[in-house]
Amino acid sequence: MIIELKPLDTLFFRDGKPFNKGYETVADTIFPPFPATIYGALRTAFFDNNISKFQELLHNKSFNTENDPTTKLKINNILIKSNDSDYLFTTPKNMLTCKDDNQSSVIVIDKLNTTNLSNCQLSGLVNETEKNYKYHNSYLDELSFEYYLEKDYSKITNTKSDTIFDVEPKIGIALDNNTNTAKDSNLYRIDLVRLKDDIVLQVDFEGLELPDNFVMKLGGEGKFVSAKQVETSWKIKAPDIDDKFIIYLNTPAIFKNGWLPGWVDESDYTGIIPNTDIKVKLLTANIGKPLLIGGFDMATRKPKPMFKAVPTGSVYFFKIISGNPLQLNQIHQTSISDYYPEQGFGTIYIGKL
Repeated sequence: MIIELKPLDTLFFRDGKPFNKGYETVADTIFPPFPATIYGALRTAFFDNNISKFQELLHNKSFNTENDPTTKLKINNILIKSNDSDYLFTTPKNMLTCKDDNQSSVIVIDKLNTTNLSNCQLSGLVNETEKNYKYHNSYLDELSFEYYLEKDYSKITNTKSDTIFDVEPKIGIALDNNTNTAKDSNLYRIDLVRLKDDIVLQVDFEGLELPDNFVMKLGGEGKFVSAKQVETSWKIKAPDIDDKFIIYLNTPAIFKNGWLPGWVDESDYTGIIPNTDIKVKLLTANIGKPLLIGGFDMATRKPKPMFKAVPTGSVYFFKIISGNPLQLNQIHQTSISDYYPEQGFGTIYIGKL
């Protein structure tokens, strides 16, 4: 089932950085929301439309057990959609942009740097023909993204700027519950997201029955979005791979070893890709700044464990040691996250190298 989410107002999403009024007074906003946020919102939407089931689970204290139908929910993918340029993909971390004289051009770093693997960084600044290139928070449309996966970089002439939403700051102050007056030193600010009129989120999921049209809460401050089922297809064909390829993260991934997937040996950077017989060697990676992902468990009334996640747009470079490259089709547009793959973390696309 694929649903399209359109905000009815501003939205509020933030990372896992602690935010306590009186200590940290500014909450940084993010967009799109983490997969866990959408996952939790869909489970809540199910119970909003099935109150009797919620009351039954509450009475029997059987949330998150086999009797809880929402535990079968699995998010396959999350995409940003624009009416103007179809689907939008976060610009890969190895794609740099130069903006001079109101014009922009892009280059892609695909020269492997095997001597600098430990810090997982490729060059952030490149000087070619006296032009300065650097990474910008932007998006590729669907056609440009396909060119990127096919390694047809010359056809990518531009990137869409990060103008898919506006930020509206909101200032507040905490109140004393006893006196109902403002508390000293408890002024805070949060940034609300207002999406452009042509921007929506689409979520592909299975394992949960929801109405064709409904309204649900998403993110902080109890903001609402309209949800409707749509008939569409996200399938982007995986390119033909020889002995080298890239893995592009379309959603953040949480790995056992920080930036390194759990199936890659830390001693020699080799491993077998899950659900395949392909043995690979990690050559290098461009992963960007880690994201802090936590949350609050409503069932146990306790904070969830905090993780450092590899951000969307990160790219891993691999060489095939053994196995049939055609098996890469089995993991194309699936999750490789070590933690919470069912929530939509770690959805990947395979590209040429």
